[in-house]
Amino acid sequence: MDRDLIIGQSIVAWAAATGAATYGYATGQPWAPVAALVSLALLVWGWAAARRLARDLAALRRAAFAHRGALLKNLRGAVKRDDYGTVTTDHTDAAVATFTASIGVSIPIDTARTTIEAVLTQAPTRPQTGTEFEHATAEALTRAGWDAQVTQGSGDQGIDVIAKRGALTVGLQCKRQSRPVGNKAVQEAAAGRAHYGLRHAAVVSNARFTPAATALATSTDVLLLAPEDLPRLATRLTSATSPVRPLPDRSNSRSPNHRRNPQVAP
Repeated sequence: MDRDLIIGQSIVAWAAATGAATYGYATGQPWAPVAALVSLALLVWGWAAARRLARDLAALRRAAFAHRGALLKNLRGAVKRDDYGTVTTDHTDAAVATFTASIGVSIPIDTARTTIEAVLTQAPTRPQTGTEFEHATAEALTRAGWDAQVTQGSGDQGIDVIAKRGALTVGLQCKRQSRPVGNKAVQEAAAGRAHYGLRHAAVVSNARFTPAATALATSTDVLLLAPEDLPRLATRLTSATSPVRPLPDRSNSRSPNHRRNPQVAP
């Protein structure tokens, strides 16, 4: 129920009660004063309800804009798809209800969902292509204090963005797609980490990850991220217990008597 509907219903109810009161007074009915009181009560109720809803909607818009990153992530997480992109479960309404409860507003779910979607639509334009997504990832990391560079498109060896911050080095495989991200992206990120001699590897995507990709990421020590996680990436990596990984041995395999010691990545 939105503000206009509340106002419309209260006006109709007030008009009916006022008409009844007018008729009662004109015909000398004993219930006329009661009808007049009901008319006044309905008018006050409609005004108060509309004002309360307007206040809650304004609070919802402010909160949705302030928390748009986390909200986008949670709303995406509320919708689960199978490997073929078919929606299997949709808990968007529950996610919206949780958000409205957390900010202390009471708004019907349909109205809250529409309001949140309108706010998120007005947020900065989202990357539309894979290349735009890679550059948006690098820009987000740069704003968070990283020295981030997009690698060359072809021959990137599984890493789209390389970022450095102090002793931290990480290679990111960027995936912008509508279907869940599978094992291949995790394998490429892990291989790219070894190729570039980086300490950490991650896959960042606007989509969810398949259970198989999640399991492989755990065993290969690859972080799985949403774009909203990028501002806190340094905290995630600092708290990780990943060992320093050696650079690959690039010695000539045809000369077994001449081997270099593995280097240690910074």
